[in-house]
Amino acid sequence: MQNSNQLFHLIEMQLKDKISGFSVKPSKYRMVFKNEIKGFAHCYLGIKDCKLSFWCRGNADEIIEKHREKIKSLKDYPRKGFWGRKFRINFIIENENEITDVINLLIEISNSCSRKKEK
Repeated sequence: MQNSNQLFHLIEMQLKDKISGFSVKPSKYRMVFKNEIKGFAHCYLGIKDCKLSFWCRGNADEIIEKHREKIKSLKDYPRKGFWGRKFRINFIIENENEITDVINLLIEISNSCSRKKEK
């Protein structure tokens, strides 16, 4: 059984190869995923269990509609304030079987954030 740190590093290694300028800004239990332009996702590592919780930027309606079937925990979580308006897309990953779908979702979110900044 993996822990959340191992699961995180599997995702990180794949994203490094697929997102231009990808980097991770770490803190104790949270990682911020960035592309060459800005942060596009926050990842919270489970402390006691193998679980990663993601909060992402992007067009929540469009992204959730497209990926809902593959990532069951994907949901729109609008809240007040800067954080609530910008990071509405939320999902949880608990095992290695979900990584491929999560990688595809994170790449799409990163690309959509890049396109918005270029306009």
